[in-house]
Amino acid sequence: MSTQSQRALLLRHSVAEFERRVNALLDYEETYPQATLGELEAEARRLSRDCFAPVLEELLRWRSQEVEGFSQCECGQESECKGQQPRSQETLVGRITWQRGYYYCETCRRGRYPLDEVLGIGPGQFSEGLQEGLCRLGAALPFVPAAETFTALTGVSISPREAERLTESRGGALVAQQAQAQSQALGGQEGTNSAPMPEGAGVWATSLDAAKVRFDDGWRDVKAGVVFWAQPRWDQGELVGGEATAQSYIGEVGPMEAAGARLYTEAVGRGIKPAEDLIVCLGDGAPSNWSQFAWHFPQRVEVLDWYHGVEHLWAAGNGVFGQGTPEAQQWVAGRKEELWKGEVEKVLAALEQQGAQPGGPAAAAEVHYFETNRERMRYAEFRAQGYPIGSGTVESACKRVIGGRLKQAGMCWTKAGAQAVLSLRAELLNGRWDQIWPSTRPQLQPA
Repeated sequence: MSTQSQRALLLRHSVAEFERRVNALLDYEETYPQATLGELEAEARRLSRDCFAPVLEELLRWRSQEVEGFSQCECGQESECKGQQPRSQETLVGRITWQRGYYYCETCRRGRYPLDEVLGIGPGQFSEGLQEGLCRLGAALPFVPAAETFTALTGVSISPREAERLTESRGGALVAQQAQAQSQALGGQEGTNSAPMPEGAGVWATSLDAAKVRFDDGWRDVKAGVVFWAQPRWDQGELVGGEATAQSYIGEVGPMEAAGARLYTEAVGRGIKPAEDLIVCLGDGAPSNWSQFAWHFPQRVEVLDWYHGVEHLWAAGNGVFGQGTPEAQQWVAGRKEELWKGEVEKVLAALEQQGAQPGGPAAAAEVHYFETNRERMRYAEFRAQGYPIGSGTVESACKRVIGGRLKQAGMCWTKAGAQAVLSLRAELLNGRWDQIWPSTRPQLQPA
C-alpha cells in the first residue's frame, strides 16, 4: 500500500515527465510548421509510448513491498528468500523492469516468485495486454500480416514466428479448457448460457460440414459446425422456411465424432436442452453427419439440404438426357417442383422409370439416395413449420472459420496448431473473445 508522500512524489515526477513530452511535441511543430495532422499524431504517439511505464514500475515496487516476506510454501513448510531478481516485459505503455524476490523451499525443492503470482504475470517478454492483441490478430490473419499489423499498431516489433508461437500456445490452453467443458456437458452437466436467448418465434437448428486443409502429413478434412436460431421467413404472406440468426460456430480437426461432441457442447452452452428441445439438424446426406445428430440430439428433425437434393436430380437428368440439354432441364424442372412440394414418391417413380430405360444407369444410381433420405425431404411440411431447408449457414461457416484462416496460400499445419488457431478464431467470430480470453492464461508453475 502506498503512502500519501509516495503518491505525491510519483505524481510530481509523472507531471514533470508529461510536461517534458508536451514541450517536445511543441518543439516538433515549430521545427516542422508544415506538418500534417497525421504527422503530428505520429509524433505524439511516439512521445507518449512509454509515458506510463515509470508509473507501472513504481506500482510494481509498491506491490512487491506488500508480498515481501511471503515465506510459506504450498507444502506447508517455510521457504527462504534467495534474493531479488530483475525481470522485464513489453507492455501496452512501454517496456517496464521490476525486481521480485525468489523463494525456494528446501523440503519440496520448488522455487517461486510470489510477486509474479499475485499480479498474474505470465511467462514471456510480452505483457498480458500485448499477448491478447497479438493473439486476436493471429486468429484473424495469417501470422506474417498479423505480426506486421501488431508492430504497426503498437510500435513493438515481433516476428511472425513469435506470433505463431504465442497464438498457438494461448489457443492450446483454450482447447484444453474446452475439452473440460465438453467432458462436463457429455456427463450431463448443464452448460452456462454463453449468449442471450433469442427472442421471438423460431426453432434451434444445427449443421455440420467439412473442408479440406493441408497438414504436414497431407490434406485432411477439417469440420465446421454451426448452431443458430431459425426465425420464420415469410414471402408474400406465405411461410417459406426459416432464416438463420444468432449463429455460433465450432471447428474441429479431429474425426467427425469429435466434431459431433464439440457441436453438442456448443448447443448445450447456448442453453439448448437436447433431451427436451426440438432442434432441426441440416445435413448434405453424408451418413457421418446423421449419425452424430442421432447420437447427440434425440428430439431432432432431420432435413436434407435442398440444394444437395437438387444436385442429385441434375446428376440423374444430365446422365440420362445429356449434360445441359433441353430435355435434361425440362426433366429436372419437373422433379424439382415435385421435390419442393415434398412429393418424394413421385421423384422416386420418375427415377425408377428412367432407370429402367436404355442409358438410364445415372437415374437408377440416384434411387438409393432418395429412398434413404425420403423422410428428410418433406420440404413443404418443413417450410410450413418455419424450419430451414438449406445448409448455406454451415457452408458459410466452412469459409469463415476454416477457409478464411487455414486455407491461405502456402499454409501447412500441424494438428495441434490448427486446432489452437481454429478454436480462437471460432470464439472471435462468436463474439465471445473477452469471455474466453482469461481461460487461455497459462498456469504459473513453480520455478
